Amino acid sequence: AAMLWPDITAAVLLILVASWAIATGLLEIVAAIVLRRQLEGEWMMILTGVISVAFGLVLGFNPARGVVALALVFGIFAVIRGITLMLLSQKLRGLQDWAEGQVV
Repeated sequence: AAMLWPDITAAVLLILVASWAIATGLLEIVAAIVLRRQLEGEWMMILTGVISVAFGLVLGFNPARGVVALALVFGIFAVIRGITLMLLSQKLRGLQDWAEGQVV
């Protein structure tokens, strides 16, 4: 479906991410207020929640830039993850070579 309707897929993804950011931000703010007496520095949790809500609102009110930003973030993530997986595969290959030399 994503390949047949990329515009709709991008819009749905944007709505999901914006909704998630707003919901988690609001929950962080409420949790910080409720846990005010048990936490030290609850203002940091409130600030994190406010930033998350602001991010969700920016995505919701400016969808064109939001889609581009999400695509860029996902692309960077994919490249970094690919590099780390290649490095891990080299390390695992070294372990295989080491294990073949051991007497089992």
